[in-house]
Amino acid sequence: MVGILVVTHGRLAQEFIATAELIVDKMDNCIGLSIDPNLPVDALRQQIHKAMDEV
Repeated sequence: MVGILVVTHGRLAQEFIATAELIVDKMDNCIGLSIDPNLPVDALRQQIHKAMDEV
């Protein structure tokens, strides 16, 4: 199964997924990750890797 990880700033990723689910119904293995641009790059990388493992 293919997983989808959408990474954006703000709540845009979650809203993209919510909009898609209005059209195609609930999507398994799909995560929206909002990142804080003020965090260090290493912390952002860790968040992304953790989300990738969850998908």
